[in-house]
Amino acid sequence: MSEPNSESPTVRKNQKKASKFVDEPLQIDLPSYAASYSGPIKYLRLLFIAQVCPALKGQALRLAHDYIKTSTLNVSAYEQIFEVLLHSFNEKYGSGDSSGAGETSNNDKLSSASGKIIKSGHNEAGLVYDEEWVEKTTLRAARNRDELETELKNFKVNAIKECTRKGYVDLANFCLDVGELNGAMKYFTRSREYCTSWQQDLNSCLSIVKVSIYQAAWSHAGAYVSMAENFCETQNSESPPKNGDARPISPAVAAARSELALASGLIKLVTCNYQDATIQFLQANCDPDECTADKAASLLTSTNVAYCVTLCALATLDRGELRSRVLNSPTFRLILEAEAECRDIITAFYSANYAACLDALQRIKNLLRLDLFLADHVESLYERIRVKAMCQYFVPYVCADLKLMAEVFRTGVTDLENELAELIRKGNIKGRIDSEKQLLCSLKVDPRYQTFSNTINIVDQCHQRLEAAILRSNLIRRGYTRGWH
Repeated sequence: MSEPNSESPTVRKNQKKASKFVDEPLQIDLPSYAASYSGPIKYLRLLFIAQVCPALKGQALRLAHDYIKTSTLNVSAYEQIFEVLLHSFNEKYGSGDSSGAGETSNNDKLSSASGKIIKSGHNEAGLVYDEEWVEKTTLRAARNRDELETELKNFKVNAIKECTRKGYVDLANFCLDVGELNGAMKYFTRSREYCTSWQQDLNSCLSIVKVSIYQAAWSHAGAYVSMAENFCETQNSESPPKNGDARPISPAVAAARSELALASGLIKLVTCNYQDATIQFLQANCDPDECTADKAASLLTSTNVAYCVTLCALATLDRGELRSRVLNSPTFRLILEAEAECRDIITAFYSANYAACLDALQRIKNLLRLDLFLADHVESLYERIRVKAMCQYFVPYVCADLKLMAEVFRTGVTDLENELAELIRKGNIKGRIDSEKQLLCSLKVDPRYQTFSNTINIVDQCHQRLEAAILRSNLIRRGYTRGWH
């Protein structure tokens, strides 16, 4: 398995900053939001919010700062907080210290004149750079690394396979704690060589998948998701059935499958395969009651899943699938009961109450743009949902009043005509616009003409296949096909 082209969280977050800024006021309890996550994903999400939402920047950076200092040894992420503040300072006051940022280390940038101002506490978050913590944490990390590497060497010398595996896992977790994702990937991968059971192999794959997602190495994550799914299938097939019933699924396999479904759904989402993302997310067994501070999520919470399924399902599933797969899903129904807003949006769309659905979607749009993984897809998904709503709105009509339709879709008649003209041009709507009477009229299709046209096309295809078969027969008879496979 080839190594992914990994990159640091800092680089990936700067790339994500290309998303539009969220300038409007938001009603979000950021401390409660942050408490739902644990591990690297917690400060990665907070740093992303700080970069895309100026109104929440100070609070998000303070929360990330406190978590990194109290729960990690990640000095680079700690310095990233002050780098974000420095960048904001330079943008506001036009300082030239940020020039050549791609060739300058964090320490060099923070050692500049404006960097010293930021470190002293004169910044919008009111944070003071803790030199003592940085020095102590760096020394502590170096000491812990030496201890773990020494232990691992002793285990390998003594040829203790299980201890060697645990040594690699401990080193990988240490690398995650200090923010070295490449090192974590390397040690988790090496630990697989010393696995002695399917469950150890499965846990290693799950860890590699998470690190790959932190690195945005989606193809690498997908490969290990497939590998982990094979382990689950193998273990399930080896479990003997009881009393002729279906084979029982162990709790470990069920939990792993749920994690894999979330990871797979995330991979499908970021690669714009929204329909498959919906199907994968619906297979995850997310209990909303389990998303507490004691059991925080390492990737996605049930709320994240609810929003992802809502957008992806509305954008890709037809009404029948929306009811059978989403509204009637026994597992997803629990999430919908906890997330009433998502339930109301899906129900409104299914009931053809498009005005209420689109209004509700508009209210949560800026909130969704704060999501690390969903932000880049919000505009695309909203556009698909609007197009689908327009197409479904017109289905029962022979002629639709553009004025009434414009009220439903919260737009003017002229703008609506432009939207409909584009949909007609693309073939999404079979109709014509009567601008004088302000009507959208369906095309009258002659069924006899359509039948004759389809018949002629089938006859033409048969002629082409017959001519190809005759040509092939002649070539074989004359011996021109020798050496062909």
